[in-house]
Amino acid sequence: MGKKSSILIAFFIYIGTTEFAPHYFQLFALPLVFLIERDNFKLVDKYKLLTLMVALCIVNETIGISFGSIIVTNIFAIFPYFILIIFTIFLSDNINTSILKWILLFIGLEIVIGILQSMLGVQSFTNSVSLMNDGLLYNQKVYGLSSNSSGFSLKIFLALLLFVGFQKDLAINKYIYISLIIIGLIITFNRTYIFGAVLFGLLYYYNKISNQESSKMKRWFIYLGVSLVFVVLIISFKEILLQQLFRGQTDLSESMNALSERDLIYKYFWDFIVDNPWLGNNSFKLLYTTLDGRILHAHNSYLQLFATNGILIGLLFMYFIIKHINKNNYIYVLPIIISGLLQYSIFWGTSFQDLIFYVFLFSSYKLGRTC
Repeated sequence: MGKKSSILIAFFIYIGTTEFAPHYFQLFALPLVFLIERDNFKLVDKYKLLTLMVALCIVNETIGISFGSIIVTNIFAIFPYFILIIFTIFLSDNINTSILKWILLFIGLEIVIGILQSMLGVQSFTNSVSLMNDGLLYNQKVYGLSSNSSGFSLKIFLALLLFVGFQKDLAINKYIYISLIIIGLIITFNRTYIFGAVLFGLLYYYNKISNQESSKMKRWFIYLGVSLVFVVLIISFKEILLQQLFRGQTDLSESMNALSERDLIYKYFWDFIVDNPWLGNNSFKLLYTTLDGRILHAHNSYLQLFATNGILIGLLFMYFIIKHINKNNYIYVLPIIISGLLQYSIFWGTSFQDLIFYVFLFSSYKLGRTC
C-alpha cells in the first residue's frame, strides 16, 4: 500500500470523526482498501459468525414489523447495523501502521487546535460559546474539530492506545506525542476516558513488570510500590479530585447527581430489557426521549446492545468479542470495553472507535514492543 493511498485512507477514516462529516464517512475508504487488498481477502470464520448474526437481526426485524409495534417510515431503517460491523471489521483487517501513523498525526494536529481554543477561551471555532472561567475543568472543555468534547476525548484516548501499541513502526517522537495526549485529556476532561487512560497505564505497567526477567517477588514489590504511591496521591488530593470530577461537589453522595441523567436513562433501558428480554427492540436501535424532547442513546454500550437486539443476539455478539481477547491484546481491549459501561463508546456498527477496537481485537501484530 503506497504512501498516497495510506494518507487518503487515513483521511477518510479521520474526517468521519469531525463535525464536518458523519461517522460512517470512514466507509468511503472501503472501495480503496478492497482494490488494493482484494487478492488477500478471505472469508474467515469471524465473518461467517457475523453473517449469522446479521441473519438473526433480519429475522428479529421481520418479527417486529410483522407482529410487533415497529413501524418503518424509512427504507434505510430496516438495514441491519450488524452489516456495518462486517464492513468495519473488514476495514480494520486492512489497516497498516502507515495508515495508523497518519491517523495519529491528524489527531495530534486536532489536539494542537484544541490547545489554541483553550488559550483563546472558546469551545469551538464553529460556534460562539465561550469557556466558563470558574476553575472547573469540566466547564472548560474544548471541541477541537469534533462535534462535542466527548468525541474529541475519545479520539485522544484511542490515540494513546494506538501510539503505545504500534510505536516502533510509527516514527513519531514519544515525548512530544504523549505530552500532547496528556494535555488533550485535560482540555477535553471526559471522566470516562481519563479513567480509561489511567487503567490502561496500570495494565501496561503491570504487563511490563510481569515480563521482566527479575524475580517474581521483586516484580510484585515494584508494582505494589508504584500502586501504593498512586493510592496515596489520590487520598491526598481527594477533595480536589472530587471537585473536578463531579462538577464542584466534594461529597461523594452529592456527586452522584452530576452523572448526566444516567440514573434515568439506565433505568429506562434496563426496564426495557426486562420487559423484552429475547427480542429487545427487534434490532432497531432503542432511544430514550427526555421530558424536554431530547433523544438520547443509552450512554452504555451493553445496555444499548441488549435493549436493541435482545439477549440471544446480544450474548452471541459478546461471545464473538470475548473469544478474541488474548494475552497480547487484553491491555488495549479491556480499557475500551470498560469505557462502554459509562459511555456508548463501542458497538455503533461503524465508527472510529469501533474500527480501532477491532484493530486491537484482531491484530496479529506484536503490540507494545518498544514502549
